[in-house]
Amino acid sequence: MSESTESAKLKAIARSLGMAVAGFCLVVFIREVSEGPDLSENADLGADAIRACQEKFIPPLLANPTTAKYSNVMVSESSSVYAVTGSVETQDGSGTSVQAKFLCSVTGGPGWIPLMTTVH
Repeated sequence: MSESTESAKLKAIARSLGMAVAGFCLVVFIREVSEGPDLSENADLGADAIRACQEKFIPPLLANPTTAKYSNVMVSESSSVYAVTGSVETQDGSGTSVQAKFLCSVTGGPGWIPLMTTVH
């Protein structure tokens, strides 16, 4: 077999392999987009992270935690760290309604460990 024939066969094999890999990647991408990732466990932990922040870690930073009303609450997860953000309406020491933003980062669920909690 000549070098040019062998080279042409190797190029054809490489092209076919490249097309097969591209096709596989496309199938995986379409499946992920249509089905989405399995977030059930993360969703449960996310809801638990929200609860921990609202019940344990944010109230000590509020003047009157029993009046706290949370809104626009969102949670995101990265490397087992859950960041909970949103707004909290509460009363200050004189009873005036105050609106504030909060960020609460926790890890180690369900026995949550606070990493950072701010209210401003």
